[in-house]
Amino acid sequence: MKKYIYLTILISLGFFLPLSDYVELNHLMIVEKIGLECKNNEYQLYLKEIIPKKGNNGIDYDYKIIEATGTTITKAYQKIEKKTKKDIFLDDTRTVITNCKKKENLLSKFPIHPKKIIETTKSIKKELGKS
Repeated sequence: MKKYIYLTILISLGFFLPLSDYVELNHLMIVEKIGLECKNNEYQLYLKEIIPKKGNNGIDYDYKIIEATGTTITKAYQKIEKKTKKDIFLDDTRTVITNCKKKENLLSKFPIHPKKIIETTKSIKKELGKS
């Protein structure tokens, strides 16, 4: 009889304890590309968000570029966090586009391993908009 009581308690605790770090897809900002522009002792940070949408032939994707300026990369990132109100997911970031001389600054601030790092003198925002 005691076994059943203990088993019932264990099972009921499983229902009341919080689940793991599950995040609904609608509350997740999946970042495909990061842009960083260095100008006048400030950093302009761009994050290109992938927005999956149900389409006629499966999943279609929309894109949105969110930007913020800060005296440090971290401050610019914090401004983006406040703007979006979503959990930012950087693990799938494929490309970094920058005009900064020291790109190590960016890579040390974020836990990313991009496939491409593009240095450009063109507009970072326009380069991010390209597919």
